[in-house]
Amino acid sequence: MAGSLIRIQSVSTTSSVASVTLTGISSAYNVYVVEFDSVTPDVDDTMFARVTESGTANETANYSTASKQYNASAGTTSAGASSGGETSWDLTMGLESTITNNCNGVLWLYNFNNASSFSYMTSDLLGWGISSELKGRKAGHTFESASSCDGIHFFLESGNNIVSGATFTLYGLKKS
Repeated sequence: MAGSLIRIQSVSTTSSVASVTLTGISSAYNVYVVEFDSVTPDVDDTMFARVTESGTANETANYSTASKQYNASAGTTSAGASSGGETSWDLTMGLESTITNNCNGVLWLYNFNNASSFSYMTSDLLGWGISSELKGRKAGHTFESASSCDGIHFFLESGNNIVSGATFTLYGLKKS
């Protein structure tokens, strides 16, 4: 399995930024992986994502998510589901701005470059939610439009910034 993940692009924030976009998804790999770590908002906020087409985020109402959230104090709670009609994927459960290295996650991307199929993604995240509670979240996501997607765009819901120190990396999973 050594050498199975091939790094495509990595972005580290060296100052506060409104968004981060990773591109480079093509037919070279069937499956892609995104890792991000140390994501902290400058003001309490929620991180969202959109697919990109030709490097531009797609803002159409074609996003669906089903998720389960785990809270340190309350155990498992349902984070809900959306069945299309959303303009982005809700990735986090509200991030605390006063905690350094707040949120870390891994996303698995499927069919992103297949123009005749929907794009799918799974996500596993761990971070400090608003009110300083440790939370985890597992989710499945669908972009309900058959289109060729070449990347993924991350941003905060309320237009706040991701502070310096976050890293986002896109990998291709080597075909066997």
